[in-house]
Amino acid sequence: MSRYPIGRYFFQIARLILIVTASLAFVTQQAITMAEEYSSNNDPMTEVGVNNLRSTVHQLSNEAFSLAKQAAQGTDDAQERGRKARDIDRQLDNLLPQIQASPANEQAILIQVWNDARLDTSYILSGGTMPTSTRLSNYLEDVRQGVEHNDQFK
Repeated sequence: MSRYPIGRYFFQIARLILIVTASLAFVTQQAITMAEEYSSNNDPMTEVGVNNLRSTVHQLSNEAFSLAKQAAQGTDDAQERGRKARDIDRQLDNLLPQIQASPANEQAILIQVWNDARLDTSYILSGGTMPTSTRLSNYLEDVRQGVEHNDQFK
């Protein structure tokens, strides 16, 4: 029998801790690898997804801008314009989580376009009392100065 039995137990416990730590490191690495594979195979923001999102956000923003110009000039039916603005507003709400989940290099422009659309719909729904988007403000200033716009290129 050993003169120092505590030393022998200490060595066995240290060895057991080393084995458990190595096993945990291996399992953790396997879990990370599996998560990365799952993420890359099931990423909703593929290039096609980002392109569709970008197209949708720009389309809604252009529609909102067109409606805001009509509201500012008092043309067309105000009730129909309000209904369309509310519809765009709902669609913008639904797109925000996708924009937030989009790749970082896409988010800045998507958020800017989304914000322009939101400002334009808020302007319409407030009856012209809310602040305008920068683009609507510039447009209205051009109208005041008599600058003609070709609405073919929104």
